[in-house]
Amino acid sequence: SFFRVLFPFSVFSNPYTSCTRHAHPHPHKHNLSHLLMARLSLPSAAGLLAVLLGVLLPSCSLGSFALLPSVSYKGVGYSGFRQQGPYVKPPEWLEARNIEQDMALLQAQGVKWLRTYSTDLNGDLIPSIAKDHGIDTFIGTWVGRGEEGVAQFYNETARAEALLRKDPRLAPIVVVGNEMLYEHVQTPEKVRELLQYAKSRGLTTALGDIPTVMLDERLREVLSEADILLMHTHPFFSPLRTAHGQGVEKTRLMPDLAAAEDVVSATLKLQQMYPEKLVLVGETGYPSADDSPADSPTHCRWCDEINQRSFYDALAHLAQAKGLGVLAFEGFDESFKG
Repeated sequence: SFFRVLFPFSVFSNPYTSCTRHAHPHPHKHNLSHLLMARLSLPSAAGLLAVLLGVLLPSCSLGSFALLPSVSYKGVGYSGFRQQGPYVKPPEWLEARNIEQDMALLQAQGVKWLRTYSTDLNGDLIPSIAKDHGIDTFIGTWVGRGEEGVAQFYNETARAEALLRKDPRLAPIVVVGNEMLYEHVQTPEKVRELLQYAKSRGLTTALGDIPTVMLDERLREVLSEADILLMHTHPFFSPLRTAHGQGVEKTRLMPDLAAAEDVVSATLKLQQMYPEKLVLVGETGYPSADDSPADSPTHCRWCDEINQRSFYDALAHLAQAKGLGVLAFEGFDESFKG
């Protein structure tokens, strides 16, 4: 299976994306790129304070840290929310006991890497607890819209730096924002500036976005600032192609070898464009359910756990053969994407 190629998975019915928690149920959630967009915005003054603190505090020492070959990175995205998440008021704050339970489940399945999305709402608890379970983390630093979003990034980066100073076991990798260019959260110039700032702090930077962004030659100057490039590609959002290459309206790409090839092909193109960078599949998945009416023309006929497993099986073998690392979305099933 997919999981036995990536990790020695054996216990859960859908072990890569549907781990079973024994308490505090984890309901289906929607796309994190939308959920976290509504996270609490920090006032500009807080961002300015974070920048000033960054000037006063020493930057993180990388020591002997070095990036590994792409295929070495096999893991999952992780948000940690159990109830309403960050998108309602009051937002949900993560609890250490819940993170501990999640990490024990993921450790038991051989997960070695996490990719988080924010250090806010106790998100900065995740990396050290994960490390206690032998799991390393790409530390997410969220970037919202406008000046408040930039201020939030500086604050989150300062929090990540404080975490790295406190726990030298952690990999000094930060993911700057999430799909900022696709969502027009910040301008390309500002994204490049944020990457430069994080690198000036001694951090290894990662940037993730969808294929139309990551493969756009016009954005080469921006993407070149990142040390790690994360391809976000979800076959569910790709139209099924006919033999003549035409898109079939309102039909989703079936979760089989063709879908896996779609993911790997886009990521290999990115690797060819930036051979000097570490390139990974930073987000991918396939829904295990579709809440839309069954008679709707947009209803997903293939969205179930059996087909989801078929997709992951095909992807694992193909990615392994091509030497690509994969961070699946999400560690605990989010039916909307997988």
